[in-house]
Amino acid sequence: MQIANLAPGVPRNTIKDKRVEGYIYLTATGKVILDRIGYELFRDERGNWQKITRKLGTVDWGRDGPLWQNNFVRAGKMTTQRAPVRVAVEKLRRSIGLPAVAKLDAELAAG
Repeated sequence: MQIANLAPGVPRNTIKDKRVEGYIYLTATGKVILDRIGYELFRDERGNWQKITRKLGTVDWGRDGPLWQNNFVRAGKMTTQRAPVRVAVEKLRRSIGLPAVAKLDAELAAG
């Protein structure tokens, strides 16, 4: 939300600072995670997509946020491997109220 509300021009120069601070949504992997959620919202034509996107704005997108730990962020470092990113997407899906993908239950329990 902080980035989306920045006025054009000089205020948007702070985006680079946010990236350095470790905000996941400003990384390529973070964009993949958001794209997967967005794709699902459009694919399934969810009438409540606005409510879901507002919930995305409440997520702790910091690298040390609890949602990301022990899936694609380990010891403060991000990995781009498919399996950990898949787990991160599923944890995010569940945290914002999207239905669970049951076949990922075992992977979530392991992380």
